[in-house]
Amino acid sequence: LKPSLEPRGQGTLIVKPYPYRHTSMWLAMSPAVCGFLVLLALPVAAFPALRSETQASSRTATRHKRTRKDSQGMREEAEFLCLNSVGCPVLEHSWGRIVASDPETGRSQTFKDVQVWPGGAREWDWSRHDTHHDPGMQAADVSDVQNWRQEVGTGTLPISGVILSQGVDGALQVQNEAVEAAKTTFGVSDDDVRVMKTEDGVAYWNQQMAAKENFAGLFHSTC
Repeated sequence: LKPSLEPRGQGTLIVKPYPYRHTSMWLAMSPAVCGFLVLLALPVAAFPALRSETQASSRTATRHKRTRKDSQGMREEAEFLCLNSVGCPVLEHSWGRIVASDPETGRSQTFKDVQVWPGGAREWDWSRHDTHHDPGMQAADVSDVQNWRQEVGTGTLPISGVILSQGVDGALQVQNEAVEAAKTTFGVSDDDVRVMKTEDGVAYWNQQMAAKENFAGLFHSTC
C-alpha cells in the first residue's frame, strides 16, 4: 500500500501514513526526537557493564570482613586489600584507631589494632592467641601476618623490614620470641626488626611505603 495525498485548505497537502500503527509512529517522529531517545538508552545499555566493572574493582581492592571460628564461636575480622602491593597500605593513627588506606583508589578500612603487609591489612585480634600487654606480643601474632599474606597470594613477596609496635605509651611488651619470629618468618636481620612506639612506627611505615619498600608490621592503637 502507498501513502495517499489528501488536499487541505490553502494549498496544504497532508500525507496519510501507511495503515500500520507502529510504522506510522516511527515515521511521525522527528530526527531530534529519535536522537533524544537514543541518548536516553545509552546509559541504560551501559549500566550493566559499569556495574560489573565497579563490583570487580571492589572485590579486588577490599574485603571488609573475614569470618573465623574459635572456642567462643564465630568472629568477624576486618581485612583490607590494596589494588597493588607496592606503596600500600598507608597508615593513619589516632587514639583507638588505625586507618589503612590505598592511595591509588582512596578506599580505606579502620582497625583498632592491625597486622599489615605489602598490599594488605587485617584486624589484629588479641583473643586469637590470648595476647595481653604483659607478657606482650607473641611469636604467633607475628607468624599470622605471613599466613594472611599467603591466603591472599602475596606470601612470596620479599620483606625488607618489620615494625613491632609497643603501643602509644609503650605499655605493650614485645617478647623476644616475637622478634625472633619476625627474623625467621620474613628472613630479615636484627637491624631490620624495629620495636617502636605506635606513632613513631606509623610514621616510619609511611616513609617506607613512600620509598616503595616492602615492610610488615603489627600496630597497637592505644596504651
